Amino acid sequence: MAPSYTAVLLPNEDGSYSALIPAMTGVTGQGPTRAAALEKVTDNAGIALGGILAEGGDAPREDWPPVRTVWVRNPRRGDTSPYIVMIQRTDEGEYRATPVAFPDVSTVSADLEDAVSQVGPLLFQRLTEMFAQGRHFPTQDDPQNYVIRVTAREPVAE
Repeated sequence: MAPSYTAVLLPNEDGSYSALIPAMTGVTGQGPTRAAALEKVTDNAGIALGGILAEGGDAPREDWPPVRTVWVRNPRRGDTSPYIVMIQRTDEGEYRATPVAFPDVSTVSADLEDAVSQVGPLLFQRLTEMFAQGRHFPTQDDPQNYVIRVTAREPVAE
């Protein structure tokens, strides 16, 4: 049976979605809907697994928490809001923490906890800048919209 992984959906500016699997660097999927992006990333995970297994490698393991929640103070109201943070392992073995609602904000650290703790202040800075400019900023909504468990298609050769 093919392994299961956590997939993260990132909303694109045009209303479409990108999906990726943090434990499988480079495996992504795009689609006009969440379902289409998830189907594509699931197919691509099966293709990637097929290549890895054909080369005698082992299926990637999700041996760290691929998503976490950070609480960030809302500069408009003063309360705190939860933001889902995706955690990927880089090719160099470091951890990249990226808020799903702000995919252009990220931190990289050799230590997972450092990467997560550093992203909160960067996100607060971004929210403060947007507030000062009078711009609307997203607050995290239902995490079920962005994080889902997927089972890769059975490994296939490309």
